[in-house]
Amino acid sequence: MPRLRDDLFAVPGLPSRAVAALALRRVERDRAYVTKALASAAGELGTTDPALRAAATELALGTWRWRGILDARLAPLLPRGLESLDDVTRQVLRLAAYELLGPPAVPSHAAVHVAVEAVKRLGRRGLAGLANAVLRRLAPAEDRAVAAPDEPFAARHAFPSWLRERLAAAWGEPRMPALARWSLAVPTRALRRNRSRDDGGDLPPGSASPHSPLVLRLAPGAGDLRDHPAVRTGRATVQEEGAFLAAERLPLPPGARVLDACAGRGTKTGALAERETGLGRLVAADVHPDKLSRVPGELQRLGRPPAECRAVDWTVGTGGIAGPFDAVLVDAPCSGTGTLSRRPEIRWRLAPDDVARLVELQAAILRRVADLVAPGGTLLYVVCSLLPEEGSRQARGFLADRPEFQAEPASWPAPWEPQEIGATLFPPDTGTDGFYAALLRRASA
Repeated sequence: MPRLRDDLFAVPGLPSRAVAALALRRVERDRAYVTKALASAAGELGTTDPALRAAATELALGTWRWRGILDARLAPLLPRGLESLDDVTRQVLRLAAYELLGPPAVPSHAAVHVAVEAVKRLGRRGLAGLANAVLRRLAPAEDRAVAAPDEPFAARHAFPSWLRERLAAAWGEPRMPALARWSLAVPTRALRRNRSRDDGGDLPPGSASPHSPLVLRLAPGAGDLRDHPAVRTGRATVQEEGAFLAAERLPLPPGARVLDACAGRGTKTGALAERETGLGRLVAADVHPDKLSRVPGELQRLGRPPAECRAVDWTVGTGGIAGPFDAVLVDAPCSGTGTLSRRPEIRWRLAPDDVARLVELQAAILRRVADLVAPGGTLLYVVCSLLPEEGSRQARGFLADRPEFQAEPASWPAPWEPQEIGATLFPPDTGTDGFYAALLRRASA
């Protein structure tokens, strides 16, 4: 593969498209995540330019959100189909199709020209004529991009067929166009204010969330905020809004003994520590020690006392953690179908067998963690999934196996959509990622 040479820079816009094309090749071929593949592709072509990386990121993520729609438009124009192309040319055509048919609003002649040059200069010169012919047939009659495909077409092609069937069965056919629109859109990023440390200082540009005064929805193009003074000093934390709203449903009485059973890097652990400053005990556990190693620094940044950190595989045991706990958060590993806009590669790498495996894992975690809940204590089960087998059905199965637990009949405030057990954040309505949550209380002794 050629290094990033002067001939690539000779065509405006070509370097970012080259990085995006090579990244998407890795995503499709190696099942890599988009952000990691972009870093690898930028290194492969020898560029560290942050503006170029940002442009490539926007293109790659947008193209992968729209992949099903783009493929459905491109395939009829290729005699032997998209799969007959080499893996670089295929990505170049998808990127150009996204610019022609999607939100970027790139003029047709510019999108086609850059794509043809990319095919040539990335070593596929013999396919330049084919790329030119296909994209000129695809380009809209007007010299502008189409804002969105018609809703029936989008609802039919935005998801793999098996996933579309499951989502339609769960939410109903009338809601599928809204789900498709959400999955194609750029997601909103958010900041969580630190209620124990917010001094009213400057925050990045954004608007207040309609769902919580502690959430700031960031303006588009906010960029990397890790070095922003508000984040660096612990007055705010970058956190997806739905994830914060889910953690807020766990009751934390003063002096509570709290377990965050799937803590990851500690973002929700920090939110819990901010909310109740008089916790009796806080334990953060996770199966990944490398993620867990970041929890102490996160709590220190927020100005909160340290937590006990334990690496635990809940399918094997409790890792030496002794209860009881008054409040337990289980933000379980799941399909991530509530994050398809934010993590577009999920829909194309997920398979039905993966969902079945995750359902078994969730059940195993719940069984183990339930033993640590104190009599009268609560367990909040959360997944960023829109599939009922990971949500309400999982909660129902747990309650059938553990009759000492009952679903808490507490009301679910807007924007939560109550279910038979628990409630859901339906992303087209809430402007957040999709989540299911159930609050389960253990009977008093």
